[in-house]
Amino acid sequence: MRITFVPDSRMERGGKYSNNFKIKDMGQRKILFDADSVKELARSFGCTERAVRYALNGRGSELALRIRKRAIDIGLREKGEEKVTVLN
Repeated sequence: MRITFVPDSRMERGGKYSNNFKIKDMGQRKILFDADSVKELARSFGCTERAVRYALNGRGSELALRIRKRAIDIGLREKGEEKVTVLN
């Protein structure tokens, strides 16, 4: 399966531009990742590493939602879930 970007005229207005195509900002929290997990997700979904990074940063399409779900399933976490205890 390959990721395909939809030209501007076929996608709703208000997305962000990337190479004359709109990438929809889904408004989700970023998922923390490393290079190895990005390569693994790109290989398993048959898309580019750039598309995986966009998905993990909360931008993309239906494929991005599937990538995010798989990333959480393999152990990656969303940014902001860490609990911090301040000791005085």
